[in-house]
Amino acid sequence: MSEALEHEKELNREATKPEDRVPFGQKFAYSMGVVSDHYANVCLSMFMTAFFVDFLKLGAAMVGYAMGTARCWDAFTDPVVGTLSDRSKSRFGRRKPFIFVGAILTGLFFPVIWMVPEGWAPAAISAYLFIALLIFYTFYSIFSVPYEALGAELTPDYKERSSIFVVRSVVQQVFNLGIIWIFPFAMWLATKAWIGGEVNGVRAVSWLIAVMVVVAGIIPALGCVERYREIAKKQEKTEFWTGVKALLRNKPYLIIIGTICTYLFSIIATMNLAYFVNVYYVYGGEIQAGAILGGIDGTLRFFFSVAAAWGIKMLGDRYDKHHMLMGCVTMLMFSFVGIYFTTLPGHPWLTLVMKPFLAIGEVGFWVLVLSMRADVCDWDEHQTGKRNEGLIAASMNWVNKMAITMAVIVSGLLLQNVVKFDSNLNEKVASLVSIEELSVIKGQVAVEETPAYKALLAIEKEDGDAVTLEQLVEKMELQAVEGITEQQAIDEAKEQVAIKAAVYKALLAADKEDDKDNAKDGITLERLTRIVELQAVLKEQVVIKEQIATKAKAAFEALPATEKEGKDAVTLESLNLTMEQQAMTKALATLKEEVASKAPAEFAALPAAKKEGKEAVTLESLTEKMEQESMVNLKALIAIEAATAYQALPAAEKEGEEAVTLERLTKTLEQKQVMRKQSPGTMQRLRICYTLPPVIALAICLLLMWKYPLTHDRLSKVRKELEDRRGKTIET
Repeated sequence: MSEALEHEKELNREATKPEDRVPFGQKFAYSMGVVSDHYANVCLSMFMTAFFVDFLKLGAAMVGYAMGTARCWDAFTDPVVGTLSDRSKSRFGRRKPFIFVGAILTGLFFPVIWMVPEGWAPAAISAYLFIALLIFYTFYSIFSVPYEALGAELTPDYKERSSIFVVRSVVQQVFNLGIIWIFPFAMWLATKAWIGGEVNGVRAVSWLIAVMVVVAGIIPALGCVERYREIAKKQEKTEFWTGVKALLRNKPYLIIIGTICTYLFSIIATMNLAYFVNVYYVYGGEIQAGAILGGIDGTLRFFFSVAAAWGIKMLGDRYDKHHMLMGCVTMLMFSFVGIYFTTLPGHPWLTLVMKPFLAIGEVGFWVLVLSMRADVCDWDEHQTGKRNEGLIAASMNWVNKMAITMAVIVSGLLLQNVVKFDSNLNEKVASLVSIEELSVIKGQVAVEETPAYKALLAIEKEDGDAVTLEQLVEKMELQAVEGITEQQAIDEAKEQVAIKAAVYKALLAADKEDDKDNAKDGITLERLTRIVELQAVLKEQVVIKEQIATKAKAAFEALPATEKEGKDAVTLESLNLTMEQQAMTKALATLKEEVASKAPAEFAALPAAKKEGKEAVTLESLTEKMEQESMVNLKALIAIEAATAYQALPAAEKEGEEAVTLERLTKTLEQKQVMRKQSPGTMQRLRICYTLPPVIALAICLLLMWKYPLTHDRLSKVRKELEDRRGKTIET
């Protein structure tokens, strides 16, 4: 073994021939392509779960299916693009025209993904997401497959290929700083009143990403040289399936593709969990704090990544690639094991301890495995006599994207079915107001005295027609400012209408959920009456919760100091939550008892016709309906709480650049409620699913690398035989 390593060192010390060296300008131009690729691909994955699951409240599994379907489509378009690129006879080259057009189309379509209207139903949002992702990944294939194939054509030299991917890695890490901070930047923008929340924050930065994708993506098409272009022109066309069969007999190819897709599967399956780990596990639901932690993590890794890239280049002068890759895989395994033990709630800085080791291992892994992928192209030519970089890049993309497809689906299933993370707030919870009190409160509501009722009557419409919330709010605003001349008073009146509008929006959504059989999709007098009654009930619920909070504060102050210290210390928040849950449990039990006693009489009073046929009412269904009608919508309750809290804020906190907005306050309360909803063990399962899959995958990668046959010595002989057979590569 030691003699083999000494021979390895001696061989790797040989200088690269002048004609095989790639000028730094070309290396940099090629490297900019991965910047475009990552801004399109990584930013999409980074925003996807947060935007559609956390902000728009789609199910995690549904988002996983949408991404999975798009990746399946992407995987089938890749071989088509790769084959067309291999066969291209364009005077501009085989790869560069595809790269140029693909980068422009990918960049311009990126913002379209996030333009789905928030008010759409979940089914409509899901359909939009499926279609948008299919189109996006078609454009992405046109760019990515020829770009990856180009990397194998820049030089035939074993060491120079590693040098190319070292430069690519450094450029990638520099521009990755933008990716690292793009999500925190979007969340920072979301706090600004002129942006208006997280959804618009993502939409705003999507245009910045689009510019980067286009500009960086066209640079490889303008600045790189295809060295194998003339050789490829002379060769006969290869049938697609003939090339595929040859690849299936190519052992180095199978090992490299197995290594990449195994690691990718585990990383993608757990990558979406990083957002939930930072926001919910470490910070207990604080979105901006979790996003900033992710940014700090990435910035810290940047410095170690750049150092690691040049370290790989220096070690490349002594050791073969596959031996160094085995070392990087071992370091990654060590890192993920360490991350499990250093990721703890309330200790954000501890989570960063293992990240330098992770950065070093990841950079080494990708620099080396991509360089080895280029070597596989030479081995394929040696075995088949054909240059098939496009087919090899496409087939690797195909397998990798199938792995990513499965990983994305598994990610959603992990989050929903294994971690069992529940972010759905559109559900009913027990009312702290008794059934008798509900009737009293609803009976005292004077709908005719509300501004909404007066606005509804003032809108010109046919009898019985529904109006939209926007029309109602516009009329309410006009009536509120009528006769007012001072600008400050006008602004205050408009603010009050805006608060009512936010509350009505939540109440309308809750009522539509309860009244699914009603075909009308707007506000009628009947619906407005129900909304105002629900608002009165929810306000009473908020009052009761405030009373519980007052009792919790008094109980907390009376606790001995010893109970407020140590690992299991009681906090005011935990005590308040416990007392609130106890009140809810008691209220739910009381509700069920009251309904159970009243339901038989209600059922007996029903006409016989309603108890027969396919849609017959049973005692059980009537009991369930009465229970649901006596419960309250959680999201609507949060909207009332937020409006109450916002109105109680001092005016100074509602002004200036860092002003607290109603939307921001509502989001904060929603995040706290999401944390409260999680069942015991959810956060621990999240932590395990975040770290265990990569460790298992890396162990498999280590076993695969053990069997890799292409040493530097063997590839040097392969290159000589190829040059004797068809001549040297030339720059064109």
